[in-house]
Amino acid sequence: MSDEKLHPIDPMIHIESLVSAQTGKPVVSVRWGPMDGKLTPAEARAHAQTIMEVAFAAELDAFIVAFFHEKMDLPLERAVMVLRDFREWREKQ
Repeated sequence: MSDEKLHPIDPMIHIESLVSAQTGKPVVSVRWGPMDGKLTPAEARAHAQTIMEVAFAAELDAFIVAFFHEKMDLPLERAVMVLRDFREWREKQ
């Protein structure tokens, strides 16, 4: 997969801490290409936690497929089916 397909907008997500001029409260500014938004620190932490969990799951999913395909000699389609079963199990936990 090319970087162009992974990052069709811009590979950089720009994050900045701000203080609201109206309220004096902390704000997290997020910009990615043409999109931007403001989050509370709690919202930003929740999104960051989700990103960390999903990034770990992506690496684990790739390991599972590679392990069953390369080490256990399962056809790729079967290895992907094992991943599907594993994801169902993970969702129940």
